[in-house]
Amino acid sequence: MPKHRFREGKPRRYLAPYDYDLVKSFCRDGTAIESIEISTAAAALPAGVVLMDTPGIDSTDAAHRLATEEAIHLADLIFYVMDYNHVQSEESFLFTKSLTEAGKRVALVINQIDKHREEELSFASFAAGVRDAFAAWGVQPEAIFFTSMKDEAHEHNEFKAMQAFLRDALENRAAALEESVARSLEKISADAVMRAEKAEEKNLAASLAVLEPLSLAERDALWAGSRALEQEAQSLREDGRAAFNAGIEKILANAYMMPYEVRELARLYLEACAPDFKVGFFGRGKKTAAERAARRERLWQALAEKVRLQVDWHVATYLKDFARDRHIEGEAAAAFAESFTALPTDDVLEENQKEGASTSYDGSYVLNYTAALEKAVKECARSRLAAVGDDLLTRVEKRNGVRLAAIEAELSGMAEEVAVSSPCGRRRSASRRRKKRCETS
Repeated sequence: MPKHRFREGKPRRYLAPYDYDLVKSFCRDGTAIESIEISTAAAALPAGVVLMDTPGIDSTDAAHRLATEEAIHLADLIFYVMDYNHVQSEESFLFTKSLTEAGKRVALVINQIDKHREEELSFASFAAGVRDAFAAWGVQPEAIFFTSMKDEAHEHNEFKAMQAFLRDALENRAAALEESVARSLEKISADAVMRAEKAEEKNLAASLAVLEPLSLAERDALWAGSRALEQEAQSLREDGRAAFNAGIEKILANAYMMPYEVRELARLYLEACAPDFKVGFFGRGKKTAAERAARRERLWQALAEKVRLQVDWHVATYLKDFARDRHIEGEAAAAFAESFTALPTDDVLEENQKEGASTSYDGSYVLNYTAALEKAVKECARSRLAAVGDDLLTRVEKRNGVRLAAIEAELSGMAEEVAVSSPCGRRRSASRRRKKRCETS
């Protein structure tokens, strides 16, 4: 029972009795017909097994070649059939080599050996020559069969051996299925990559033709110049805010503001803030307050010095460099940098104390307190840098827009210059000049 699969539209099934000539005519219409399935209850094939007969690889019909290539991906075992008189053709060598290199199981079938003339060449020599020729091309088939359907009694007819080979392959198909599927997927992937490369080569053909008249030095100079401009344009399109913030965060992450001496001053100040802290015996209220204030001042000055050295100086340098590297006017950044400090107001010393905490337990209170002070410094730096960052980034974006327009104009000019220098470009340029002279006259 035949069933036709059209390239467009639904499949069509024909019930018996049907016209064999009509079916044959469909076999020749590779444009409209994708495939023809023929099934019969008398077929001695196991369930799940399909025999596919594809057009020859030398077909002049592009649809036939496509159908053959598609079928190869689905096949677990391929019988490559050749006519006796066309065995050693380059096309056969190349095609079978590609199959074996792709990991496909291939058996070669040389049909119509009844055409052989023993008086001209012994069959043994002919068979050896076939094997040697395919081996020389790197083709490694699983088997080679010499057959004749016209003279079934031919002494060298191996049709029955081929049938036995096929039966054995069918019986053991489950074991080879996984590897066959993997090989097919590899082949499909390789073919897709090859098609993409060819498409890219085709797209580049026009560009290469334009470059052909240029010398090697001119090509290198053109490539280096355009590449440099494209890289600059790419950097200009990048998010400036992310880069700015990353630089600030790096400074803050590397800032070491709480060495031992500052932590010790913090411990002494926290000790002085404890309710039971007393100094002297007579007039100790004033002495205690004075000592507490002195310890507070020493801690504050030490913290201010560390912030100046570890944060303020690095931030000021960073702002100036950021403005300079992006070719923007840096007066505003420089003025801000000179006056910038990440030091919070001095009440930060009291805000981060914990009521009831003691410095005499295990020292953890002092560590937590100094960590809170450091965190407050960093938050103050981020807050104060937000405004200047917005101003700098606005200037950067404005400058980048102008520079991007200039780069695009320069790249366009380079493309026009190359186009004019090409043969086609020179012809177009000469044509425009002639047209202009005619209009002038």
